[in-house]
Amino acid sequence: MPDLWLPGFERWELPGVPGVPYDEYDDPKALLHTTEGSSIEGAVNAYAPYPPQLIVDPFRRRKVQHIPINLGGYALWNADADDSRCIQVEIVGFASQSHTWPDDVLRWLGEEMARPLHEYGGVPYVVVWKGFRRDGEMPYPLATPSSPLRLTQYELDSFSGFLGHQHIPGDDHWDPGGLNVGRILEHAQNKEELPLNIMGQDGKWYPAEQVFFWLGQDLRRIEAKVDAMTGALTDDEAKVLATVRSLPTDGDVEAFAAAVAAQMPPGMTPDQVRDALAAVMVRTENAPE
Repeated sequence: MPDLWLPGFERWELPGVPGVPYDEYDDPKALLHTTEGSSIEGAVNAYAPYPPQLIVDPFRRRKVQHIPINLGGYALWNADADDSRCIQVEIVGFASQSHTWPDDVLRWLGEEMARPLHEYGGVPYVVVWKGFRRDGEMPYPLATPSSPLRLTQYELDSFSGFLGHQHIPGDDHWDPGGLNVGRILEHAQNKEELPLNIMGQDGKWYPAEQVFFWLGQDLRRIEAKVDAMTGALTDDEAKVLATVRSLPTDGDVEAFAAAVAAQMPPGMTPDQVRDALAAVMVRTENAPE
């Protein structure tokens, strides 16, 4: 699979830390940190030998990516957590203050951080069942490996959604504090919903990923015609064809659907991808052999 760099994020690769292969590919999750500082540059200087995949500054409206999201980061003491398909995000700010962040900050985090992780990384809009807590809120200290807020390694591996450093087994950090992640995810989802099902020419409804799969397989079968049409393709059609050709070819519908979600051409919704695929199919009907 090609390296997955998120659209709209500055690409800032750090020497010697290209990312590690995940050892768990199911149950994608986003793990949130706070930098305990006030700038991206200061945070990067501090964590350069062990970076996360992403760092965002919701106050200055800035987004940076160090490592492709299909590879693990390095920002946890528990290395088994780093490679449990865990996309780590440092958020500029302080754990002790995150519960006071205004709604415009939470909205930006929803639209610019959580939504891309859902659409490109497959992370569901789910908050870890133990919630996000701030210091002094619980009848036990959070900054200890024995905190009851922490998950077991099994719970971590099988959870899919948004959680924090405070939930990681074997660690003693409690960031990102009482951040209102539920509100962040509300903002992330506050847009026109994309269809899960698409109506076929026979009037029946089919799962969208199944339709993508069929169209992709059809395009491969008529690849010679598609190549002959290359000069006449629209930009959207060209982007979609490049994506389709990079996807799994083993007939695994679930793998194809996951790859479509992860590798959606930048700036395109699933509806636009479907439409571009369908347009190419129609145009090839009259293309010369």
